[in-house]
Amino acid sequence: MHGASAVSESIMNSERINASFHCRYVNIATSRDCREIGVFRPWSIMQKLMRFLTALIAVFRQLVVFRPHKCYIAITCHGPGFLKDAPFALLARAFGCKLILHHHNKGMQSCSHHRLYRILLTAVYRNATVILLSPRLYDDVSDIVDKKSIRICPNGI
Repeated sequence: MHGASAVSESIMNSERINASFHCRYVNIATSRDCREIGVFRPWSIMQKLMRFLTALIAVFRQLVVFRPHKCYIAITCHGPGFLKDAPFALLARAFGCKLILHHHNKGMQSCSHHRLYRILLTAVYRNATVILLSPRLYDDVSDIVDKKSIRICPNGI
């Protein structure tokens, strides 16, 4: 278990959050444990692709049936993880959801100058609330995210 999954689990199990909001949860992770993260062997890629498609269908179903107003996503902000997470955010946005994007890493600055990433980052982060673990992390996202959209939540909930 790593930081993002621990925070996601604490949110899912939070009596306070679940008493305050009517929530639905969908696990969008394609790796089942830390050993699978960053592994791209043929069988692993097929498993991750199937998990991705299953999660995408589950999110689509919740968006159609549940019609949430807000969607919280613990998002990866760069690399293949971002390319995996972006479709979930864009799908939620297409259904009119206000996005709350929680960062547990940094690295947006390193990819924000690439054309594809810039287009996707702009589309995903437009008018979204972004949760950072520290105000010191703002420089990493400042090319894409306006400072007024930032909320700070140090080390979890």
